Amino acid sequence: CMIAACYLLHSGVFTSAAKSIEFVNKKRRPDTMDAITNPSQIRYVHYYEALLRSDSVQCGTYRVKHIRIRTVPSFSSSLIDCGCSPTVAFSVLARPNSNQPDVPWYPKRVFNQIDHMLDVKPRHYSSDREVQIDIPLERYNVHVRGDVCLGLFSEGDKMCQLYFHTGFIKDSILTFEKNVIDM
Repeated sequence: CMIAACYLLHSGVFTSAAKSIEFVNKKRRPDTMDAITNPSQIRYVHYYEALLRSDSVQCGTYRVKHIRIRTVPSFSSSLIDCGCSPTVAFSVLARPNSNQPDVPWYPKRVFNQIDHMLDVKPRHYSSDREVQIDIPLERYNVHVRGDVCLGLFSEGDKMCQLYFHTGFIKDSILTFEKNVIDM
């Protein structure tokens, strides 16, 4: 469905991502839930609209230095001290080392914080006592480029994930509200 929305933009049937998504949602599932609901898919249709409106997109490499979560989610197995023990992982879309152009791209894990923590447990944040989570990453020298998947985990369980493309980063800072995060 996301591809259909992008095609409608590409062919000029619609000039805005929002209208294209709305049309696909109504035609695909007129009496039930929308077909394109995943926030990252919606973001990528908007990326495609921006790409069509510009001459080029500069795909930069960025060093991830810090992640801040402004609300501590209750994602703990404990009933006494609700909260979470967050770690992060990054994957990028990569092509295998091959000279064949038809070899598909795949998600390549470029960083998993838990792999660098050795036997140290991640810090636990309490949703009752704390208002934000700060995860410093500068010492890990994490670099991302192109299509990126950011995954947040707590005690081995995935809390959420989101996809973004570095070609659409403005001012070297990304901010995502809760309603545009997958899961």
